[in-house]
Amino acid sequence: MDIASGKVSSVEEALESVTQWMKRLGVSGENGEAFVNGKWYEIGDNFLRDFQNEAVAQMQLLQELVSALVFCISPHIFLWAYYLIVCLVYLHPMP
Repeated sequence: MDIASGKVSSVEEALESVTQWMKRLGVSGENGEAFVNGKWYEIGDNFLRDFQNEAVAQMQLLQELVSALVFCISPHIFLWAYYLIVCLVYLHPMP
């Protein structure tokens, strides 16, 4: 991502940045480790379950955000549609 956006000029520079970041976090990378959404997971018997739990949590957050967005916008859409219909009926009355 950083290479495509131009923040990092080469793959080697990106790998060096990741290596320094892993050292700051105290992660060796030798035991089979992964980061999912910035959270550290050991790749082992529980990795897929942990990954699934993280995916479910992210999906629930997305659903809550979409629900909140629809709830905030829908009254305005309803009023807009109501006024549109009233204006159309007023401008073009039925014979």
